[in-house]
Amino acid sequence: AEESEVTRPPPQNLTIRDALKTLTVGLFRRGAMDNGASSSIVSKEILCADSKDGPDKDYFFNIDQRTDTVFGTVPFYAPRTPGNVVFRLYFEDEPHVTLACGPCIEVVPNDSDYDSVLRFILSNFKSK
Repeated sequence: AEESEVTRPPPQNLTIRDALKTLTVGLFRRGAMDNGASSSIVSKEILCADSKDGPDKDYFFNIDQRTDTVFGTVPFYAPRTPGNVVFRLYFEDEPHVTLACGPCIEVVPNDSDYDSVLRFILSNFKSK
């Protein structure tokens, strides 16, 4: 009998680092249809790709043994343009699956930033 991909046994001895390797956090405009770097305002992989940078460039994560959960920190700047944004967690190699989604965040510029925000928005219209 042929062994299909469906009946293959799962990989053994995976670590948390293995599970997090292609995990990505992206900041998206609310209502964006797709995940992935091409659809996000910005996206960041939790762990660095295999490179000379190594684990020192990874974002902080830890494991809570009591609750069997993983938590961490990935820093982001707010977008320059006003609107509603959400964070999404997904695997970069399978962006069609959203693993988690954060609450909607409303980005509102300060009074002192209106001029620069309007210039930024207008420059985007001119470039298209």
